[in-house]
Parts: sequence; C-alpha cells; structure tokens
Amino acid sequence: MKLSFKEGTYVAYLVSRPGEVFGWSSLLDREVYSATAEALTETRLVKMPGDRVKTVLEKHPESAMRFYRRLCKTLGDRLLKSYEAITSVSHAMTAESHGTGQILSMGAPH
Repeated sequence: MKLSFKEGTYVAYLVSRPGEVFGWSSLLDREVYSATAEALTETRLVKMPGDRVKTVLEKHPESAMRFYRRLCKTLGDRLLKSYEAITSVSHAMTAESHGTGQILSMGAPH
C-alpha cells in the first residue's frame, strides 16, 4: 500500500509487511484522513471501524496500553524515516556537484 499526501503527489510511507497496520487517524479522533492509500499489488485488507476498536480497547485497558504503545512506536518509526528522507534530500540539494565546486541550490535544475 502506498500512503501519500495531496492526491498521490508525495509518498509518505509504503506499507510493505504482512500484518502491518495503517489508517490510525480514526483512533486519534482525527476528523479527516492524513493520507490516501493505494494498493500497488493484489492486497487483502481487514477494515476495522475506529469506534469499534475504541470500544474493545476501553473494555480491556491492559490490552489498550499495549496497543497504544505499539501505535506510538509505529508512528515514531515512520516519523524518523521521514526525518531521514528530508535530511537526505536536503544534503543532496546542498552538496558539491561532481567535484566542480558548484553548490546546488533548491531551485537548481538536475
């Protein structure tokens, strides 16, 4: 699954492992989705309504704590990957070009 912002213009994350979860927005009381999902290959999904998941977690607080810890880890890992991607692009845009001494700027053609 490709998760992207602004109608597919920016790939935010690739869901690539069996059992990996996405679509957490409804669990955090967001009124709109933060990304759009697109299947890149044949995919089998399980859809779970956020309110139903919340009801189950409220009945089982110990499981809820584990669930939300795992969600925090997942979001933290994705955030770190985003930082790495931004840093990588930033370094590439300001690195010297092929030993010529020219510094690439943000608007420079490739």
